[in-house]
Amino acid sequence: MRGRGIFVDANLLVLLAVGLTDRRLIEKHKPLKQFSTDDYDRLIEIISQVKRVFVMPNTLTEASNLLAQHREPQRSRSSAHFEM
Repeated sequence: MRGRGIFVDANLLVLLAVGLTDRRLIEKHKPLKQFSTDDYDRLIEIISQVKRVFVMPNTLTEASNLLAQHREPQRSRSSAHFEM
């Protein structure tokens, strides 16, 4: 049975966006220095077990600011995961 949902903070949201863009960028992205590709894999595993991922508006703002610290074109590619 799948869980109802989880809240994701800004750091995990950045990890998700960068990992979806290119896993190799995780260890190169300065704000993600405390994470590894194994952490990304675990995050994907957890997300796959829930129905919804919840994010607060301020979390999106902070994640956007953290993603902005990366150079182009990776910045635009990672940020594209937040488009609605």
